Amino acid sequence: CQASPKNIAPDKLEADYIQLLEQVKVDPAVIEAARQIVMSVWKQEVDAAHARILAQANERKELERRIKEYVDLVPSAPSATVRTRYEAKIDELDAEIQTLKKTVQPTEKAPDVDEALSLTFRFLGSPAQAWIRSDTSTKLLLHKMIFEQNPVYSVASGFGSVKLTL
Repeated sequence: CQASPKNIAPDKLEADYIQLLEQVKVDPAVIEAARQIVMSVWKQEVDAAHARILAQANERKELERRIKEYVDLVPSAPSATVRTRYEAKIDELDAEIQTLKKTVQPTEKAPDVDEALSLTFRFLGSPAQAWIRSDTSTKLLLHKMIFEQNPVYSVASGFGSVKLTL
């Protein structure tokens, strides 16, 4: 703590801190620009995930087609050795399919990114209110998000100039 003196009443310090947070305002235009950027990135990520799922589905179909070809060859194999190789290849392809199934499992419900953004931006739009409603761990997170360095406090002058990250 960079307070001077060290025996400051916690209620006084928190009241002054809340007053400092009330001065911290994020421009609504910045919040809207950030929302648009995040939504654009989110859409790209969702599209990429769908493309990966589609590509893996196509790959799985191709592997299943190849398995079917080998299964059709097994009865006409000229020897037991060739039949064993076909069966080994079938097992190998089946293992690849099982790996693909484990790799990408589409979720039933996608997270509501718009709701998460609304909460986050509401949080940033009024940090003093967020501070008042938050538990200790959230307060620490909020503090780290807003301030580049811990603000210095003096009983006489309160918080001086602070470096913001916002």
